[in-house]
Amino acid sequence: MNSVKILKILTAALLATACSNDATLEEENRVEVRQPMVFGAPAAQAETVVTRSGTPLEGTFKTFKVGTWKAFGQATQQNVMNGYRVEYSETAFTDYGDGYNWHYESIGSQVLRYWDLSAFPYEFRAIAPYDDHTDITTAGITINCTDDYYFKSETRAGDNTNKGCEPYVACHVTRIQQADGTYEDTDIIKNEHINTAGKANATREVHMPFHHLMTKVGFRVFIDNPAPEQKPYHVILESMTISIHGKDGQFITESKTYTASNTDELKLGAFTTNTTVPTTVAAPYTLLSHGQYYEPAGSATLLNLHQHLHRENAYDLTPGELLQIPQEDVEIKVEVKIKTNFNEETGELWDVGGTDYHEETYSRWLNIMHDEDAQEPSHFTWLPDNKYIFYLRIGNIHEHEIYLDTCEILPWDDVQTTDIDVGL
Repeated sequence: MNSVKILKILTAALLATACSNDATLEEENRVEVRQPMVFGAPAAQAETVVTRSGTPLEGTFKTFKVGTWKAFGQATQQNVMNGYRVEYSETAFTDYGDGYNWHYESIGSQVLRYWDLSAFPYEFRAIAPYDDHTDITTAGITINCTDDYYFKSETRAGDNTNKGCEPYVACHVTRIQQADGTYEDTDIIKNEHINTAGKANATREVHMPFHHLMTKVGFRVFIDNPAPEQKPYHVILESMTISIHGKDGQFITESKTYTASNTDELKLGAFTTNTTVPTTVAAPYTLLSHGQYYEPAGSATLLNLHQHLHRENAYDLTPGELLQIPQEDVEIKVEVKIKTNFNEETGELWDVGGTDYHEETYSRWLNIMHDEDAQEPSHFTWLPDNKYIFYLRIGNIHEHEIYLDTCEILPWDDVQTTDIDVGL
């Protein structure tokens, strides 16, 4: 009996010293049945769920790095996966009972971890892909990219896009006890529950929803009908330039370092300045420039905006949107040149095949107040994991009116695929 008491005292003392450092400690297993902690979608699972990533994670990254704590934030907290490497295999592993494509056991010195059902809440933080340039700690995450692989914005000139880069996506999950005593997997980045009712044992599975650290921005243009009683008429889009002015005259275009120290907002970190890659450029920064537009691209048919009336049928200037580094206080200036065969003096149409076209040039700051006379630009905030679609409206092609009709903010995350879950 005394030996049992001494053992209990020693165990309690050991747990009391397992505070919030980031050294991996051998976990104390306090369940009768040792159940392995497994990453992956079991082959037996038929349902399709949502993984939040630009494409299915297994199609983009074959690895991810994970930090896992049990009893997170408590005196007995233990780090049971200190930057573990998790790999994807095309052939499912059967060692865990059902067959899983994601595995970590025996990679280097990594050992199989087991659930301690008395040590909630669990905390999971991950970065994909795995490499030595990323760190996951209780303080947050830090990414230090290589010289040739870093966060970079996209620009579009003509029909060609200067490709950007988003080398990493991040995930943050904790397991919160509900009023009924069950535990709900919670996506801290999105602040929403992510367990699904269809799971056989929802209290023992954790979905890993990876999110974008960058954002996407797109532009579309449409016109009002200038002469509805006269057809056909042409409104030719001669050129379009969209330039960006960032905060304090600077705009972030590239960064090698990303740091998120707020443990509840891993996606709202900072893209910091570094010496080897320029992160900012002085305004204006040309995001889009295009000469004569043709539809379809590469054809001999000039784009006629008469075919793009109303927002629902706006012409997409940036198919697929442009990848950008999130930032605040963005100002947007639009310059556009059009020509039309509508004769203002007579109210009639010039011959489409002739050379008599009326030209107009518009240049203005985008303003969310829908004030055509506003000269001061609005300031926009681009948050990560979102898509911003700016609809440019030419309200009257003969009175130099072009303004922001609306900015549509969409989630950039829903991809139907198999999930990445921690299952038993």
